[in-house]
Amino acid sequence: MKPITRKYFTPLPAKRIGAGRVIVCSFPLGIASGSGWVSSRIASRVGFESVIARSEAWIAKVFWAVFGAALMPFLHPAFTRFLPLQKVCRNANKQIWLDLSQTFGLAFFFDRAVLICHDLQCHRPHRLKSWARASERFLLRRAAMVVVLSDRDATIVRRMYGIKSARILNIVPLIVPTMAPFLISFDGPITRAAFLGSMDRVENRQAVQWLVENIFPRVPALMVTIIGRPSPPDEIAHPQLVYRGFVSDLAQELSRHAVLLAPLASPAGIKIKVLEALLAQRAVLGTPSAYSGLPKPDDRAWVTSCPERWAATLSHPPHFRITSGSVSRALPAARDIDYTPWLNF
Repeated sequence: MKPITRKYFTPLPAKRIGAGRVIVCSFPLGIASGSGWVSSRIASRVGFESVIARSEAWIAKVFWAVFGAALMPFLHPAFTRFLPLQKVCRNANKQIWLDLSQTFGLAFFFDRAVLICHDLQCHRPHRLKSWARASERFLLRRAAMVVVLSDRDATIVRRMYGIKSARILNIVPLIVPTMAPFLISFDGPITRAAFLGSMDRVENRQAVQWLVENIFPRVPALMVTIIGRPSPPDEIAHPQLVYRGFVSDLAQELSRHAVLLAPLASPAGIKIKVLEALLAQRAVLGTPSAYSGLPKPDDRAWVTSCPERWAATLSHPPHFRITSGSVSRALPAARDIDYTPWLNF
């Protein structure tokens, strides 16, 4: 299998194909999204003998959602939206990796599965949150290994769900390229900024709405470009917003803007949009949740949830510095971690 990576990233060195490993994904591995970025890099570094992926066609999504709900009505539907039971049964003698919560229902049938948590459903605003949390606890406890994307999520899985540390793996150091320290200075107010994310996701719409209500009135000269999958019905109209759609080279597009804005509320996982900006050596103005699990700049004016401090930073931006110490604390080098026992248990 060829390593699949997001098109504006340098592919990682190819590894030996993982004999006996199968990954089940609720989307094609090549999809351009934060989840696609993570899954593609896991596939290229871990290596899989085969990939079982759900089509992006709406009819496929509806079919599998109905099938999962009918097959496992006792589990929250967040965990049963893609259960290709017949295909997985053919690979029952192999190491099964379940990617994203939508596939986790399969852990009910395969108690040696590896569950990849891009984020935790206990952080999501489900209407039946206690049901989602109970389902997540039940499925994660059945897993042979739980893969997370931050030390924070590892702590939550251990404390909230009672999973032993020996069964929890933070895989970020293995899949994130080396991040170099950098310094950015500003000559004056920030008037051009970017936001990375598609408007068909509720958390992105909420973030942009927060900018419209809290930042634009305080910084009327600021223009924000929205980069991501077009979704006209979900777009928020405002004279300070420009919708760019997908771009072929994210690093080049970010270089046209002084800063990436990340007013994100969910503390789960790591925010790939923030990671992408830091890898491209661009400044990020974000909330503490946006920087969860990632290197933080020296000046904490860049890490805040206060609208007044956001406005002050945009109007009088301080230096943005990411140090080698900050990088090493948040993202230890993969060479310092022995992943062999995890990948060959």
